[in-house]
Amino acid sequence: MWRLYLRLVAIAALCLCTLAQAQSDLFQLGDKRNTNKYCGRNLANMLRYVCNGNYYPMFKKASQDVEDVNDSGIWIQPLPIEEPQLQYPFHSRSNAATLVPGSLRRHTRGVYDECCRKSCTIQEMVSYCGSR
Repeated sequence: MWRLYLRLVAIAALCLCTLAQAQSDLFQLGDKRNTNKYCGRNLANMLRYVCNGNYYPMFKKASQDVEDVNDSGIWIQPLPIEEPQLQYPFHSRSNAATLVPGSLRRHTRGVYDECCRKSCTIQEMVSYCGSR
């Protein structure tokens, strides 16, 4: 009788562990299913659909200032502010940036990088929608 009870407890523990693992895998599958890769025409069509045809070009996100886009929809870089001349060993920001190799500089990420090179969610794509 003692062995039967021990076997039932072992089987119940095994079932509980398996059930917990199965639920964990199900939640992870749901998270991965919401991200997709969109490239080329598919990316343009999804942006048009999600944003109702009103989206920012290239690197522009809705969180950035709207003043940076001119009437033709081209993103304008702000003019650099004059930096004071610093004494050795300090460098101005623009001078210091020239010393860093191109591979170490941070690149601006756009909708192509977020949704074509890697997969993105609809919420990430909505961040590229223009103001309505």
